[in-house]
Amino acid sequence: MKTGHIFSALALSIAMACVAGSMDAQESQDTGKFLAKASEWVALEWANPKTCAAMTVPTKTVYTRGGRERPAHEFRRGDAILSVTYFPTHNGAVEVSFKGGYPFEGPTAKLEIDGVTVELFTHER
Repeated sequence: MKTGHIFSALALSIAMACVAGSMDAQESQDTGKFLAKASEWVALEWANPKTCAAMTVPTKTVYTRGGRERPAHEFRRGDAILSVTYFPTHNGAVEVSFKGGYPFEGPTAKLEIDGVTVELFTHER
C-alpha cells in the first residue's frame, strides 16, 4: 500500500470516529475524550473546537550517535509522538504532526518515507 493511501485511510478512520463519537462522556480540555484504540493507535476527540486525532508512540527507539548505536541513558529527550488531527469545522483539514522529544534545528526538517522526501516546517511551542 502506498504511503499516501495509508494516510488517506487513517484520516478517513479519524473522521468516522469523530462523527461517531459523542460528547456526553467526561473529557479533559488537555487529554480529550477517548474514542477507540486500534493496534498502536489511540483516537481522541475534543469538543471546542470540534477536533479528532489519532496518536501513536514508537514501539521501539534506537539511539545513535555518529552512526553507532548508543545506550538510552546517554540522551536527554522527551516522548516522541506522531499524530494525525482532523478539523471538521475547518473544511475537513487534516494535519500530520510529529514531536521528536527534542527541539529540531532550523525552520524546516526533512521526512523520508518509502523513498519520498518532503520538507516540513518546525515549530517549538
